[in-house]
Amino acid sequence: MGAASSKDRDADADEKTFYAERETPISFSPGLINHLSDIPSGGSNTAPSSQRQATLDSHIKSRIASELARLKSEEDQVIQQVEAALEKENLDKELSSEQEAGQSVSSVVLERDVEEITKRVERNRAKRTELEGGQVGESKSRLLVCLKENQNTSLNCWQEVKDFKETVAGIEKNFVKSIA
Repeated sequence: MGAASSKDRDADADEKTFYAERETPISFSPGLINHLSDIPSGGSNTAPSSQRQATLDSHIKSRIASELARLKSEEDQVIQQVEAALEKENLDKELSSEQEAGQSVSSVVLERDVEEITKRVERNRAKRTELEGGQVGESKSRLLVCLKENQNTSLNCWQEVKDFKETVAGIEKNFVKSIA
């Protein structure tokens, strides 16, 4: 590589000249050099322009967001794998303890039992509503009519009170039998 002559250096102080291997000068304007290097033309400040900085910030933020999304996705997968492994381990422990104890209770059996009990409760609620509207409703309405007619002498309604109590007691007994 050759050296530049003093005439070339003095001609244009802002222009940069580079020499190729065959000593052919290649010149670049200061505007092009500043644009490529993000150095403002007025000084030695090496900070990028505000527009370039905004572009860099935006690019960095998007890369961080995409990396964060990727990490969250991986975390979710790991959590699912751990939960599946724990569930399998718990089921294995449950099965081995059942075999040791001679019991046949598992989460599947318990879940089925809970569903069966839930259905029974719903049936009993329907029956109760039906009974309350039928036998109990009639007995209750007779008692209320008697009490309204005998406001000052409520003891005259002893038979209606007795009938109402017997009706409710009969329904309670039937309810207890249906649960067992």
